[in-house]
Amino acid sequence: MLSHRETVALLTPIEAKGLHERLRRGALARIFMEENLPFKEAVPVIGA
Repeated sequence: MLSHRETVALLTPIEAKGLHERLRRGALARIFMEENLPFKEAVPVIGA
């Protein structure tokens, strides 16, 4: 299993940026779920 850093190093810069965005949004989605916040209302804020 590769570390996160090793995985990102294998990607092109564009792919790495897209992966980072998905990971960041996924982490925020988990936070909203854990806090029982309405995620659909939060999505526009995340995309801003």
